[in-house]
Amino acid sequence: MERRACERIPSNLKVRFFSVDLPDSAVVTNFTRNGMCIRTSYCLPCDNSLELLIPLNKGILKLHVRIRRIKQLDDIHYALGVELIDTPEEYREFVRIQRKVFKALKKSPFNKHYRLFNYDL
Repeated sequence: MERRACERIPSNLKVRFFSVDLPDSAVVTNFTRNGMCIRTSYCLPCDNSLELLIPLNKGILKLHVRIRRIKQLDDIHYALGVELIDTPEEYREFVRIQRKVFKALKKSPFNKHYRLFNYDL
């Protein structure tokens, strides 16, 4: 049984941590209107607040997030569960569009993998 208040939307969107000097990007594996799961090769401290840069077709979206959960996936990768501290309108619109696309893909008999990309806002 899903315990989340919001449906998770699968993704493979590359993002960067703005407040942390890390050489490579991370990948958002799923997101909701309140947070996201980010796969990275860096283990950042829990309850750490930072800025996340998301490249969109209309520019870069900067989000303030707080790390709430950390899970080691393998020898070098971690999954970071982050919550949004504040949610700009651009992000809410991005989630609305992605949710519509995801629901359409789920209904399609030809799509077995529901990975969403960066759709134009």
